[in-house]
Amino acid sequence: MNPTSARTSDLEEINTKVRNVSLDATRASLEGSESERLIKCPDNDPILSHHRREFESEIVVYSQAIIDLKSRLNSFTYVGRLPPELLSKIFIYVAMDAYFSYAVPGTHGCRYNRMSWIRLSHVCRSFRSVALTTPRFWSYLRLAKCSSFKHLLVRSQNAPLYVTGYVDYTIEENRSQALLVLEPHFHRLRHVHLEGSLALLQKFCSQIVSPLDHLETLILVSIGGGSLCMHRHPVPVIASEHAAPRQLRHLELFGLPFRWNDHVLSSRHLTSLIITGKGMKHVCDIGTLGQLLKAIEGCAPCLEILRLYDVFPFKELTSPDNPSLPPNSRSIAFPSLKEVHFADNNDSYIAHVLDHMSLPQATILHLELRSLRLASVDYIMGVLQAHTSRGAPLTQVKIQSPRSGSITVFAWRNPSKSHWRPILEVSMQEYNGMLDTTLLKIVQHSRDMFASVEALQLSGSRFALTGGRGDIFAHFPCVRALILDDLAESDVFTGLMSPLCSENGATYPPLPALATVQLTGLQFSLPWQDGLPLFDELLDWVIFRCNYGYPVDKITLTSCIHANHASIGLLQEVVVDVDWDGEELGDTTDEGEDEEEEEDEEEEKDEEEEEDEDVAYDC
Repeated sequence: MNPTSARTSDLEEINTKVRNVSLDATRASLEGSESERLIKCPDNDPILSHHRREFESEIVVYSQAIIDLKSRLNSFTYVGRLPPELLSKIFIYVAMDAYFSYAVPGTHGCRYNRMSWIRLSHVCRSFRSVALTTPRFWSYLRLAKCSSFKHLLVRSQNAPLYVTGYVDYTIEENRSQALLVLEPHFHRLRHVHLEGSLALLQKFCSQIVSPLDHLETLILVSIGGGSLCMHRHPVPVIASEHAAPRQLRHLELFGLPFRWNDHVLSSRHLTSLIITGKGMKHVCDIGTLGQLLKAIEGCAPCLEILRLYDVFPFKELTSPDNPSLPPNSRSIAFPSLKEVHFADNNDSYIAHVLDHMSLPQATILHLELRSLRLASVDYIMGVLQAHTSRGAPLTQVKIQSPRSGSITVFAWRNPSKSHWRPILEVSMQEYNGMLDTTLLKIVQHSRDMFASVEALQLSGSRFALTGGRGDIFAHFPCVRALILDDLAESDVFTGLMSPLCSENGATYPPLPALATVQLTGLQFSLPWQDGLPLFDELLDWVIFRCNYGYPVDKITLTSCIHANHASIGLLQEVVVDVDWDGEELGDTTDEGEDEEEEEDEEEEKDEEEEEDEDVAYDC
């Protein structure tokens, strides 16, 4: 049938309905004396009530007819012509997008606003009808008031559940009731992201008694200053053996006490394991090193991301400064692992766990050694060298030293836009004031890890690379590009002028293959210094290399403080290609001289104004 003729027939049917409601009798009854009588009759008169009901019924018919006409009118729009099946899928994607916009793994402390996606069911009757017949539209839930949450669970029917919630102390009691309502539906859970007090999270874990056969993501984040004084009591179980989530793929625990033999870690399908201790291992028993290795070995086949922060057991430590660790008994293969991030105050345990792991050559390794001890440097560098030697050699290294008393070493194999992340990142915190010695020890024990590096970048506030303890540049023989960023007070150029000796006794300068130097943001002079001491060291260094027959081909200077035409002219006399941005940054004049010049200018201006006034008066 033609759609136009079909709509015409529908309109005729509606008009027929309306015409069938006859008002002749009502109008006739209101004419003449009958009308006058009705005006004078009381409100509870039966005849008046009868006529009112007839008018109300007529209004209902007309209102329904208008609604039907509007519904027919909506069918002319593009959205109105979508089939209910397609509209249902769109609704599901809207609910899904709204859910994951708030419940993103790793975004701790986020606040969950109102369920805006439900407004989609308030657009029109057609949308609401589709929404109510789509259970998955109601399955992406945020913990809400107990009564509302219960209605949403009923509408979700048997669809897999996605539940998220940020629960602070002001609404904890009400949300706890919502978790009780959720308990019969635990078997439908697929994604859970809860952020709340330690007591709330442990209460949720205690409710898990039935198997979580469909759970794929579990994120539990402890917020606030929940009590961790649990050294006198056993750590509560997150998941018992009977309720172990066998299909779990993403597990994230933040500040929640656990043990490494907990069955929540028993899934063979885990692809992401992220655990942050937040100091818990010092007040509660999280297990042994053997249990840690067994847990990560169980999920090794599918694991892609492994991040452990302050959750390395220290039971086996005989002494914090001279730890005695069990020997390496086995090697665990991680065929799919893409990223490893370990952070702890004990560097020996990090190295020991890494020594048990066999990683793919493309795995990104990030270590935070918060108190690196000189006694552990050789062991750690041996483990790192074994990892980096499995793939192509390192070609670029960046050593960054911020003012916070830490040094970070970044390393790349083939840096590009597609591989911008470093393959190796090691952060070290100052320990007993020996940060510079530690950096030197790391480079000295790196063996041939940096032998193929072609680009070396030093960035940060200060470096102490020499001083009678050797020179780190001797371990970078193939560097062709040297990049120095934001150096203000450093002995880099002094270290570069320490001659090296070859096997046959010949001397040569450090970085013998160096061709280009890039300087960015260097401060050639500090406020308490006279002249340009750092620039003088730079000039002495390039002359030193020329004397040895290893001249620098090109130097690029960008945004360097106190660089001027005179100093750049001296540099151009030694280096053939000097590329300077021409910016003379920094003030080289004395503040007292500046003030005197300003006062002189003001006096001259006053005198000129007085002369102008005198001339005007004369005229």
